[in-house]
Amino acid sequence: RVQAENLSLGRLLRVVLFLGSIFVAACETEVQCPQDLGNRTATVAFTNGLKVGSNAKFLCPSGQYPWPQSSRTCQANGKWTDIKNTAGRKMKEISCKQIRCPDPIIFENGEFHPRGPFFVDSNITFICNDGYIPRGSMVRTCKTNGKWSGETAICDNGAGHCPDPGLPPGALKTGVRYNMDETVSYKCSTGLTLIGSSKRTCLESRRWSGTEATCQFSYTFDLPEEAGEYFAGSLSGILKTSEKKSGSVGRTVKIKKDGILHVYILLDASNSVGEDNFEIFKECAEILVSKLGGLDMKIEFGVISFATEPKVIVNIANSDDADEVMELLENEVKYSNHRDKSGTNTYSALKEVHKMISFQEQKYKDPTVWNSIHHVIVLLTDGKANMGGRPVEMIRMIRNHLRITENREDHLDVYSFGVGEDTDKTELSELASQKENEKHVFVLNTAEDMKTTFQKIIHISDYGEMCGLNDETTEDEKSFHYPWNVRIKTQSTSPCFGSLISSSWVLSAAHCFMDFDTPEKYLFEIGEETYKGQKIFIHDCYNLTRKVGKGIIQDYDYDVALVKLSKKVTFSKSARPICLPCTEPANRAMKQKKSASCEEHRTFLLSSSEVPARYLSREGQQRNELKELHVDIKNNNLREACILGIQNSEKYKNITPHEMISPRHLCVQGQMSCKGKCVLQ
Repeated sequence: RVQAENLSLGRLLRVVLFLGSIFVAACETEVQCPQDLGNRTATVAFTNGLKVGSNAKFLCPSGQYPWPQSSRTCQANGKWTDIKNTAGRKMKEISCKQIRCPDPIIFENGEFHPRGPFFVDSNITFICNDGYIPRGSMVRTCKTNGKWSGETAICDNGAGHCPDPGLPPGALKTGVRYNMDETVSYKCSTGLTLIGSSKRTCLESRRWSGTEATCQFSYTFDLPEEAGEYFAGSLSGILKTSEKKSGSVGRTVKIKKDGILHVYILLDASNSVGEDNFEIFKECAEILVSKLGGLDMKIEFGVISFATEPKVIVNIANSDDADEVMELLENEVKYSNHRDKSGTNTYSALKEVHKMISFQEQKYKDPTVWNSIHHVIVLLTDGKANMGGRPVEMIRMIRNHLRITENREDHLDVYSFGVGEDTDKTELSELASQKENEKHVFVLNTAEDMKTTFQKIIHISDYGEMCGLNDETTEDEKSFHYPWNVRIKTQSTSPCFGSLISSSWVLSAAHCFMDFDTPEKYLFEIGEETYKGQKIFIHDCYNLTRKVGKGIIQDYDYDVALVKLSKKVTFSKSARPICLPCTEPANRAMKQKKSASCEEHRTFLLSSSEVPARYLSREGQQRNELKELHVDIKNNNLREACILGIQNSEKYKNITPHEMISPRHLCVQGQMSCKGKCVLQ
């Protein structure tokens, strides 16, 4: 014990400093949790090693799951959180158990066999009673993710105003009358969580409100391929202008090509996510912005990362440039922004979305324009909110603000993505949109699976009349690379090419149509379909023999034709319209200002003296194969030399070059094998 009164001031300071250094050293000793986590058969992955706050996630082989829980957290006292079962009872170890699918409690109007339990690869067969028509999948298989293959089996006699909504395995249903305004309710048996709508109403349209209910175990997750299919199918609806198609994969938002879309992306940066998984969340956001940002429509983005507090990375008020949003995502989205405040406050993140919506409403002074905007919220998280208010209350506020009623449901879509077994599926289901034949809740096994899901979005399938969309993921399928390419066939002339510019019109060369007064003679191969011509329009100034007296046997100035097809083209991956400069769709595709002129389009496309371009040519013995060739368009100071270069040909050495090539022509050099049978792409 130090007697301070007997010490000089200097000695006293030295003692105090010495004791302080001991205290600081003791405080700086890093607390760690032990390596023994009680895992008997499961392997372990850590979010931050053995440090305080780190999550230990238990992993099992395919077809198995960790029991009684899938993770433990390192606490400040150097101990891992207790192992508990669903009843709250403490357990000693974590082991791997076999995954099984929910047993049907009952099957209405029929029977099923065998009886459970149903483990991975087990089959179940449903049989309808006499007088009932089977719908859905009558034979189903238990998959490795704890979900049944196919669709809910239903036996329906067609007596109701609405079809029988079905009874998923593991559920009980209240209500057996399916007349207009009648309701049915669902609840799951013990140990299962209900995903989807617990209550549905038969509508006048003969459809059920909400979305189909399913019952899932805590370990049940979505496979990336199925989640990607549903998410891509839903997002592709953003681009559709037609009615919703039937089928299991629904289409959500339907925005016209000149519509406006607001997309809010929320990234969970809480401690339980971990930095590695957060980086994958970030990559998912980048994929989404990249895919949507390249489309022919006005899209504005809001990006928020959140933990205990939210951080607005991109404010939707100034985010209509996808390239700038991508730059902010790359440079400003950091896990370290939330390192000292690492809870999960989903409510506050959604509150920031609500603030942006309120501000944007003031910006759009025309109520008609504001009410036409479609809003999409994408939430990426690893589990339930553990602080702040209830997130579903903020979703309700957003819905009320946007006046989302039955006839405006398509103006808001909320997608909830969760990762891991600890995800609160009930909360994610409450937050997500619930629409018939659509899926807005996705629970992936790992963050990598989430990334795979996002990589599958925005498949080129049916995107209305938006121009310039193609799919280059398949190297050998040139028809996907150039879906606007049209093969023109006739018995009297050599085959030609053209370009699809809308669902009813083809742009081609006038010299391809010697018999333009008889359009029915021509066949137009577009994608996998063949169409006939209804009417052919040749440019008024086109005259092939106009310059014969000047030694030019064929003059291709004004060599332009428009063909109206006899029926509209059905768009697909191999049939899409090309973008035409000086049009609004091309203006949006080039991300030009709304008032951009044709000259500004020309400058944007041809400002360089040498512009790389590609076109298709027929190759092979039967000349049925398409080969992609490359040329360079010569402009500005290189154009004159290109034009004069035609005199190097014996055929044109006595021709005045500018008589041969007009200001309306492009002058190109490169792999020249066109000879009037291909079109510059």
